[in-house]
Amino acid sequence: MIKIFFIGTSISTFIYWSLAWQVSMGWPPFYRRPKSKLLPSNEELVDFVHYFISAIGSLLLGLILSVWTGFYAFLFISVGGLVYSAWSIRTDIKRVVDGPLPWVATYTSSPAVFPYFNGQPMLLFDVWTIGLSGLTGLITLIVFVSIVS
Repeated sequence: MIKIFFIGTSISTFIYWSLAWQVSMGWPPFYRRPKSKLLPSNEELVDFVHYFISAIGSLLLGLILSVWTGFYAFLFISVGGLVYSAWSIRTDIKRVVDGPLPWVATYTSSPAVFPYFNGQPMLLFDVWTIGLSGLTGLITLIVFVSIVS
């Protein structure tokens, strides 16, 4: 059961990192880079490569150690690296945009919902990344428990 928890946590944090990477590169559904910044600067590219290497390196290190030793708690090395990388991407997006994000004006069509996203500029990013990865982790846990039972 503990092994299933470690595997589910690793899968959900990998999805969290993947979705944060997706948003940071300006891929829809929520965030589009401004037309003046379609190509990232050299500094942004170095940051993205740093985040990518730290995420994939920690993922591989955790997987290799856990498979090699049979001790699945080493998967938390990958969890830590992926969360660090994804949270750094979130911080960079918030710093670059500095205010309500462009996706809020583009994709929020309901006037009742708009004040929430306008007051919390990163709320939609958090719902998309953390919410979807948490849902995936929960589904993974339910599927693995139903298979084992």
